[in-house]
Order: sequence, then structure tokens, then C-alpha cells
Amino acid sequence: MNLTLNASVSNPAPAKPVSLKATERMNRMPVKVDASGGLWIEGRPLVCPPIFPCSSRGELVFSPGETGVLLGPWGPDPDHHLILSGRLSGQQEGRLILTLDSGLMLQACHPVNTSASLELRPRQRLWLSIPLSALEYRR
Repeated sequence: MNLTLNASVSNPAPAKPVSLKATERMNRMPVKVDASGGLWIEGRPLVCPPIFPCSSRGELVFSPGETGVLLGPWGPDPDHHLILSGRLSGQQEGRLILTLDSGLMLQACHPVNTSASLELRPRQRLWLSIPLSALEYRR
């Protein structure tokens, strides 16, 4: 007798298809999800709704093109966006490079429509806003 076991597995945060240019470098952020669904990076909690698998470790992957740059921690709804704080480390090929308080470096697309009015300074405090729908959780 040939027995086949089939089980459906549901992932609370399914991998999202991300359409990228082959040359685009993705942001990768190692995270830990605690037993209650809280998200942590290098021992610091992040403000994010509990949508990732509890009691797991992995990384959040997202495109620099999906990342918004803010001059303050206000604006997007934190129930639908991950908001990260960091300092401007540099600019390269139309991208801003930010260093988070944890030391992790991330890239964000430069806001072209506001680049003429913004005068960004090295080490200036900025915030990144990433829509939760743009985040992919990889174990």
C-alpha cells in the first residue's frame, strides 16, 4: 500500500513576488520574531504589527524602490508601514545610503521629485518607510 501524506502549510507572511531589475540590490535586514510576534533587530524592538511567524529568525528583504524617505517619523500609518530611523551615510547612483541605529546600512531610492528642494547633509537623521506589503520574510 502506497501512502502519501499531504498537509497544507500556511505562512502568516507569504513570500511576495518582487519585480526587480537584475542589477538592483535588495535590502536585507536580519530580524528575530519573539513569541508574541514582536519584531527585533540586534536586540532592539521595531514598531511593526505582528504579521511574521512567531518564535523565528530570518531576514526582511525589500527593494530600495519600495522605500520612502521621511524627514520625520510621522506620515505613513505604522499599521501598514515599517518605520526605521537612521542617519544619512552617503548618496550613490540616485540612492541614499542610511545607517540605522543598529549599524545596519540600507539603501533607498532618492526622492527625485523633491531632490531640488531637499538639501540633505551627511549624518542627518532620516526615517525610512517601507510598506508591509513590500516586505518579504525569509527564514
